[in-house]
Amino acid sequence: LTLEGIWQLPRSPRTVLRDNVLQSVSKARLKLLVSTCISRFVIALVLLISGTQWLARTTSITELMLNAVALNAILDVDEFLFAGFTPLSIQVAIENLQPMTIHKSRRRSQSESMVLFLLLLFTLLFPYLCLLQPLGQTMLAVKWN
Repeated sequence: LTLEGIWQLPRSPRTVLRDNVLQSVSKARLKLLVSTCISRFVIALVLLISGTQWLARTTSITELMLNAVALNAILDVDEFLFAGFTPLSIQVAIENLQPMTIHKSRRRSQSESMVLFLLLLFTLLFPYLCLLQPLGQTMLAVKWN
């Protein structure tokens, strides 16, 4: 959705911001935005996979809670860095930006919802079936031996 919003921005030689509305974006800034979005997606995917494996291998409830909080702190690092290193005037300017409107048909919205639902279902079922179920069986086997 973010990339779709970026692609809908008009292009011009310079980035133009008028009345808290982004009028156009330069090619260099567009490349930077796209590379940032792709980088964030890759980082989120790596954290999803490694974090799921890390949490699935945790056997103690106390350790599970501690690891979940640690993983959440890792996910919030970008917000901490933004709040700490971005000047307040830039933060206020970003907060005051007007939202973009993205037009979607009803059919596209429904199909997008279905795809996201299936992705969520896969994200929940795959770790359970491939990581937690075998770990539980191993723990039961150790318990009975």
